[in-house]
Amino acid sequence: MLRRERSTKLFHFAQNFARLLHTSGSSTDHSLSISKQAFAKLLQSCSSHPNQLRQLHALLLITGLSIKKALITQLLASLALLGDMSYARQRFDEMHKPRPFLWNTIMKGYVKNGIPDEAISVYGKMRHLGVHPDPFTFPFVIKFVSVVRTELMIMYVKFGELGCAEFLFGSVVERDLAVWNALISVCMQTGFSSKALQLFREMGKAGLKPDSVTIVGALSACGHLGCLGTGVKVYEFTREEGLDSNIIVHNARLDMYAKCGDMEKALNLFDEMPKRNVISWSTMIVGYAINGESKKALALFSRMKNQGIQPNYVTFLGVLSACNHSGRVNERWQYFNFMAQSDD
Repeated sequence: MLRRERSTKLFHFAQNFARLLHTSGSSTDHSLSISKQAFAKLLQSCSSHPNQLRQLHALLLITGLSIKKALITQLLASLALLGDMSYARQRFDEMHKPRPFLWNTIMKGYVKNGIPDEAISVYGKMRHLGVHPDPFTFPFVIKFVSVVRTELMIMYVKFGELGCAEFLFGSVVERDLAVWNALISVCMQTGFSSKALQLFREMGKAGLKPDSVTIVGALSACGHLGCLGTGVKVYEFTREEGLDSNIIVHNARLDMYAKCGDMEKALNLFDEMPKRNVISWSTMIVGYAINGESKKALALFSRMKNQGIQPNYVTFLGVLSACNHSGRVNERWQYFNFMAQSDD
């Protein structure tokens, strides 16, 4: 709170200063000068407010301090950090012979904001203009090349070209957790569940510790394959690694038990969960429905409503499926009308 108040006061000072300059009709009046250090503090105080940063850029131009590359660099770094890459790029393109650090800042901003292709374009322009990279450039280049390669792997798997994805994956010298998780998840989502489990095992052999995303991918793959025994082993490993207290992991276990047909274990887990969300309830309802236990599905749905949990479209699909399997045509239409009136 105090930091925000201080930032607001400094920004108001800058605005008043700009008005004084405008009134004086000159930016060269030494009585109205502002130091580079003072402006650096202003930029730092407003670093989380894109609109204020844009106004401070205008003030930089008014005062003539825009020739100070350190201030422009600070401005560009703040804009990139906030994701305002359009404005940052415009200011960058206006600069005369920007230093390698500024090129790095723009490339880093594009990578951070999920636009690696623009980062590659900037790097190409940098080399075309004969700007020599510094020691900090190449880590950014490696980073955005890695991002692009990961995106290509995902694309290949989605188009069924698993061989091409495996080739790219094999070309990665240092595979971090994000690369493994991306490939495991997309394999599971596109029907290559056996491959997802194979990757999970290879990841363990490589000595890389999984996180919750990895575990969810492995458990989901077990569910799709109906491999309850393997899923139990994955969970035992999860517990040993201290990853079993995550609600996302609990929901993945629920889904695995349901798809493997073991609703008794699913119910035991559901009752033991310290926290449950709409996904937990919906997974159980759908699980009962697909396993032919329509009465339990509808009973759980009633319990869900009584506890004030707002259902989503997956919940309703489970309820309608339960009605269909049990021949409850009238109830099905009642639930359908209820679903139509829902905000989800």
